[in-house]
Amino acid sequence: MASSSDDDDSADEVEDIACAFNLLRLLKKRKRGRGHRGSVLGRETIPRPIQEGAERLQKDFFDDPPIYGPCFFRRRFRMRKELFLRIEEALLQYKPTYFKQGRDCTGKLGCSTRQKLAAAIFMLASGKDAFSFDRELRIGESTILEALHEFTRGIVHVFGKKYMRSPNQSTLNVVANRCEARGFPGMLGSLDCMHWVWKSCPSGWKGQYKGHQGEPTVILEAVARTR
Repeated sequence: MASSSDDDDSADEVEDIACAFNLLRLLKKRKRGRGHRGSVLGRETIPRPIQEGAERLQKDFFDDPPIYGPCFFRRRFRMRKELFLRIEEALLQYKPTYFKQGRDCTGKLGCSTRQKLAAAIFMLASGKDAFSFDRELRIGESTILEALHEFTRGIVHVFGKKYMRSPNQSTLNVVANRCEARGFPGMLGSLDCMHWVWKSCPSGWKGQYKGHQGEPTVILEAVARTR
């Protein structure tokens, strides 16, 4: 019999990527635009120090010890580091030709695997545009959008059969046990929801919680009980 800690880990894993997969269902339907068309005469070029961005990302979140600990990692990536590393390993096996760091025709190192993953996850987690992460990751806007496209395709391909499906009895038991521990026995769905203005929302989260209301809100739900 699985322990309560195993159930909690499973539920945490589901929570970590549930929000991203809701977006993936929409992104999966989008047609990919035209690819890069090469250099354009007169376009401004920016000599980005790509390796500096990779080293900064490594020191900030992945070194031992990192500059920013687990709480900051979860706040920034909206997932645990263990889940990030699991996704990294899976996507490297799925499409090493893209996610593995390589060199361009001049022999210069390109973006690291973690830069590409971080760019995609930052966009999904914050709801901001690609240009917002240029300065932090030292990656161009078009490269970030390409990373997002490859990331979403990879996630659907690798994890889709397991997580983008109707829940089985084991998953329902985990959800039901977790909800019961929080005071909602038998709750498996919601009847209705409403937006509640979050006046003290942290500045870094406003993009994620701001929708058609025009200001950050959280959703309050009326839950359905099965027994």
